[in-house]
Amino acid sequence: MRAPTFSSVQASPQTLDFPNRITITFDVPACNFMQVLWGLKGSQPVQEKIDVSGSGPVGFTAEPTQPGSIYSFSAQACMNMPLAPAKCSPWTVAVDVKAVRNCHSLLKFYLQSFYGEHGLPGQPPSKNSPVPVRWLLAGSKFVPYDPSVPYYKRAASARAVLGI
Repeated sequence: MRAPTFSSVQASPQTLDFPNRITITFDVPACNFMQVLWGLKGSQPVQEKIDVSGSGPVGFTAEPTQPGSIYSFSAQACMNMPLAPAKCSPWTVAVDVKAVRNCHSLLKFYLQSFYGEHGLPGQPPSKNSPVPVRWLLAGSKFVPYDPSVPYYKRAASARAVLGI
């Protein structure tokens, strides 16, 4: 059995919806489950089991992570065997990922919380966010609240004025 391969890695800062985290996508061969070893580089790793049905991309999110710290990740694919121990691939070579620092600007934090990883205008705000975008911008001296203007245009205007 061949080991999983790392497809993508994304380190994300804390938002209103999520703690600081690292998301890794693996390309997994046909298997029943995979195991991920992860933890701060140089410390005892934690082993997580992920149930898999078939093959293809499988995502894993390590959270919460400490901003600025380096984490190591390794994985293996496994098949359950009837009346026998599972048959597993060798562990992958460890991949080190640095957790990103959190935002130090309250406005950037809110914009990232409302618009996701890349803060793109035109995307709807997070459904889990307890604070609506209009609340953030309604009290703004830069962009008065106007219900006829779509929220993403108001946020883009605030960005332009504040230079973010």
